[in-house]
Amino acid sequence: MESENNLNNLKENIEKKQSIEENKEKEEIIAIKRVINYLRHCLEFATELEIAIPMTEKLLFSTTATDAIESCTLLGIASKFGIVGSAIAIRDALFQVFHRDQSVRNNIAVVYKDLYLNKNENQKSKRQKALTCMRSLIDLLKELQPGQSQALTQLILIWYNNNDIDNEMLQVLWETFQ
Repeated sequence: MESENNLNNLKENIEKKQSIEENKEKEEIIAIKRVINYLRHCLEFATELEIAIPMTEKLLFSTTATDAIESCTLLGIASKFGIVGSAIAIRDALFQVFHRDQSVRNNIAVVYKDLYLNKNENQKSKRQKALTCMRSLIDLLKELQPGQSQALTQLILIWYNNNDIDNEMLQVLWETFQ
């Protein structure tokens, strides 16, 4: 009788362990399926975004200010994430500093500020921040297309008037180009 109870208890323990293992395997399979679905959706999103970049670039020069603002903002974000085609498109957006609408000019200044001046949020000293900004501006200067130097000059004037460029940054720029 006692051996029968032990045998039944042993069978129940084995069945419980098998059930627990089966549940763990099912949970692992479900987790793997979630990851696969997530990666599939990421790929679809990236593909659609690459298709959207050229269309967004066309909207940069829309006569409607909100179209120009939203497309410029989207291209700026896409450029931060390294989406294919966005770097060239955001470079073309530099001409927006000459737009007739003040809100479009302000938006391009903010987008470019995020891309080129705010790269160094984790640096400690003002000097380090200024050096990083200066390097970013030099990289931007190297990438300019013909005719964009006037737009960059206008953009720097907007930054200066908005106090986005401080004295330390001006000092580093002066030292570099002196």
